[in-house]
Amino acid sequence: MSRSSLPDGPLRIVLTAITLVTIIAFATVGYSVYQVIVTSSGETGSPVNPANLGQNATLVNDTVTINLAGSFANNGLYPLDYLVYANASTPAGSLANVTAPSQSIGPGQVARLNLSLDMDLFTTGGPAANDLFYNGSSLQLNEGAKTSIGGLVALRVSNGTSVLVPAFLGSLQVKGENSSSGSVSFLMTFDVGPDASFGFTMYGQLSDGMNSTVFTGVASPGANLEAEFSFSGQNLGGAPYAIKLHTVAFGHDFVTVLEVGTG
Repeated sequence: MSRSSLPDGPLRIVLTAITLVTIIAFATVGYSVYQVIVTSSGETGSPVNPANLGQNATLVNDTVTINLAGSFANNGLYPLDYLVYANASTPAGSLANVTAPSQSIGPGQVARLNLSLDMDLFTTGGPAANDLFYNGSSLQLNEGAKTSIGGLVALRVSNGTSVLVPAFLGSLQVKGENSSSGSVSFLMTFDVGPDASFGFTMYGQLSDGMNSTVFTGVASPGANLEAEFSFSGQNLGGAPYAIKLHTVAFGHDFVTVLEVGTG
C-alpha cells in the first residue's frame, strides 16, 4: 500500500495553521493597502482642471504626480515584500507606467506608506501621446500595490480614476494657402490648453521627406497662436498636400496629419 506524501499528525496541523495564518496575513495587508489606495482617489468620470486631477494627483505640464500616504501591518509569520505602482492610459493606448522600489515588512511590523510617484505622460510616444497632445482625451489613472512572499506575487489591489484632459495644443485650422510653381505655403492657427505652458518647435513634412520652414514659439495657457509654413522644391507635386505636422515639446515629437490645398 502506497503512503501519502503529505505529513501526518501534528506536523500536518502545524503546516495547515501556518498556511491559514499566511493567508490571513495577506488578506489583512491587502485590505489595508486597498483602503490606502481607494481613500486617496478623487471623483471620477468628469471634466476637471488638469492641474488638479483628484485628491491625490496633479498634472503639471507633461508630468502627473500621484501622492499616496497611509500605513498597514504585517500580522503574519513571514516577511512580506510590497511595491506600489501607477499607470496612465487613454482609449488609444498606454501612456506611462511607474513603480516605486520594493520594500519589506517584517512579521509584526507596520509599513508607513508616504510616496510620490511621477509619470511623464509622453514617454512611450505613439498614437496615445499624439492623441492626448493634439486632441485631448479621457485619461485613466490607475494606482495599486502588490504583496508577495519571496518574490511570489500573491495579492494585487488597485483603484482607477478617469478624467477628461483638454488638448495641450489643439483646434488646428489652416486659414490661408498660397501656391506657385515650386513652392507652397500655408497659415495655421491653433489653441493652447487652459493650463499648458511650454516651449515648442513646429514644422511640416511632405510624404517625400521634404521639411518646411520651422516655427518656434512659447505656449501660454489659453492662448490662440498662428504660424506660417512654406515649402519650396522641384518635386512638390499637385494639391492637395498631405502634410505631417511635427511639434517638438517636452522633449518629444508629436505628429498629426493635415491636408492643405483643398480649397
